[in-house]
Amino acid sequence: MSVNRAFPILAGLSFLMGGCAGKEGLVREEVRIQSVKGILAGVLELPPGPGPHPAILIVPGSGPATREFPLYAALAEHWLSRGIAVLRYDKRGTGGSAGDWSSETFQERADDVVALAAYLRDRADIRSDRVGLCGHSQGGWIAPLAAASAPREIAFLVILAGAAMTPAEQDLSSTRHRLLQAGFAESAAEEAVSLKRALHDLARHGRAEEAEVSRLLEAASGHTWFSSVFPPNLKVAELCGLMRYLGLIMDHDPLPVLQRVSCPVLAVFGGKDPFVDPLENSAPMEQALRQGSHDVTIRIVPTAGHRLEPAGEGGRGFAEGALEGIDDWLEPRTTR
Repeated sequence: MSVNRAFPILAGLSFLMGGCAGKEGLVREEVRIQSVKGILAGVLELPPGPGPHPAILIVPGSGPATREFPLYAALAEHWLSRGIAVLRYDKRGTGGSAGDWSSETFQERADDVVALAAYLRDRADIRSDRVGLCGHSQGGWIAPLAAASAPREIAFLVILAGAAMTPAEQDLSSTRHRLLQAGFAESAAEEAVSLKRALHDLARHGRAEEAEVSRLLEAASGHTWFSSVFPPNLKVAELCGLMRYLGLIMDHDPLPVLQRVSCPVLAVFGGKDPFVDPLENSAPMEQALRQGSHDVTIRIVPTAGHRLEPAGEGGRGFAEGALEGIDDWLEPRTTR
């Protein structure tokens, strides 16, 4: 899908940039794209030298993520040291970006990604044939949508801790695994999953109202597992807002999308990820991807958590082998 088809009523894209030289010749530029949904803001960081450079656009995960999310900043710093330019952006309604991410479908978010990738390809200091995407967590649903929408324009795709099931299924799976890992019995995990299913049903049918949600929560609040599933300062109004957003995205099926991705793909899972179980997701993701791409690699980092951090070690830095495995895969696909 071309940018014009992704934004059918857009007369044109306006790019406003301000740049400054950084440490050891690195360049950091503010990027602002004017679209029909308002400004989309981010930061482009370029390695030393005139280029043209390969580039990675980082597609963020769930919630109000901005360009400064620690994982994305750390990935950018690392890839810059490897000679790769990196574009990070603020989701709609965060940082400098206009709009509201909580009212957007996954396809609307993918349209923004396609537009940002087009911006990168149009720059003289970026290799137009080496612009790739890296989608983390929820971004693992968005980035493949963008790659499938613009098959001639995305050179490669990296999926970090992405799920091969719907958001609703992933939420149920995560709830079950986190409780079992915390030492709760199977019966307790089933009770929690049943509550989540009831909440999902409200969201799916547009009935996430405070009275009904409060009734379900109060009925379950006496269970020992409840505080492990919901925070102690839970505000029902905020939960209802999140559930209304969930109603927009919860039944997105990633498998048909993954089947349409034709570029090279690396999917990385954390062996200790409490949110996306690698055993449940890696095989169906690989099977779907191989329907459209002839270059698919699946890697499981045994000691890594959801953000590729060393599980059980304070969540700092990257687990052993996580970055090295990504670097080994990226090198021939960004330099040749």
